[in-house]
Amino acid sequence: LGSREKVEGLKGDFVKIKGGAIHRANHNEKNVNCTGDYVINSKNCHTCFFVFQSENIAYCLGNLKHRDSYDMVGGVGSELSYETMSVNAGSYRTKFSTTVTDLRNSEYCDYCKNCFNCFACIGLKNKRFCIFNKQYTEKEYWQKVDEIKTKMLKDGEYGEFFGPALAVVPYNISMATSYGGYDDLEVAKKYGYRVKEILDNIQAVDIENEIKINESSDDIKEISDDILKKIIIDSVNDKKFRYTKEQLKFHRKHNLALPTEHYAAVLARKRIALGPLDFSIKYRNCIWCGKETQVTFPEDHPDAPKEVYCEKCYNQKVS
Repeated sequence: LGSREKVEGLKGDFVKIKGGAIHRANHNEKNVNCTGDYVINSKNCHTCFFVFQSENIAYCLGNLKHRDSYDMVGGVGSELSYETMSVNAGSYRTKFSTTVTDLRNSEYCDYCKNCFNCFACIGLKNKRFCIFNKQYTEKEYWQKVDEIKTKMLKDGEYGEFFGPALAVVPYNISMATSYGGYDDLEVAKKYGYRVKEILDNIQAVDIENEIKINESSDDIKEISDDILKKIIIDSVNDKKFRYTKEQLKFHRKHNLALPTEHYAAVLARKRIALGPLDFSIKYRNCIWCGKETQVTFPEDHPDAPKEVYCEKCYNQKVS
């Protein structure tokens, strides 16, 4: 923003003025009636983060071109979806599902593509009227789904995303711990998440087939398939790891040297560089009128604005 630029339609986008320049209190642009941070070219988005070209959604993170949806993480181009993760192009009325494409009128599905009217299915393509990957007639399907949902409602299971018991990895090595307020492992246990000790330092296992990074060639053309049988020692980060067949294939294709660090160490460093991932709304009072306004920086954050304006007062200030 320039020091005299007036903002139109940026509800929830508050600024501070310092030395004649205007600085953002969040990173929203070209929106109408939106709150959150990093919301771009969107309309009617409530408490959303990293959302682009979307409309009528709430409590969403990392979404592009979604409409009329609620509680979503990731994905591109779906409508009327609820409690989903990575729901992509063409999906419609999708609930409690993850990593799906063109999935319609379906619930509790995983890795399905171009399917509709499916319930609790995984890995299906071009299917309809399936339950637990089993084919039914249309009449049988609706009768069976009604029975299952009725039982789930009685047991208090229906209406939520996949439960903690189905988490693929232990909570303590998941991305969840990168988000502010979600790093308490004892609280995670109370909610049913699995927390497990991970023995990945170089003293944990004594295997003969080990190799140190500096004992292999930097030239990917000189690396044989035998490297896949080796335990790679990352002595810098005190960890061990293996290369996968797909990883070796990718590096050969692009003539890239294999990584020398354990993936978790690289990820941890990138997390630290990003700073705390705190996707929550804070409240400050407008310095002029005293109106409570939404901001994304906590007041004690080093980058937090010292002066906060509501939209109305901000536009009056720079007009």
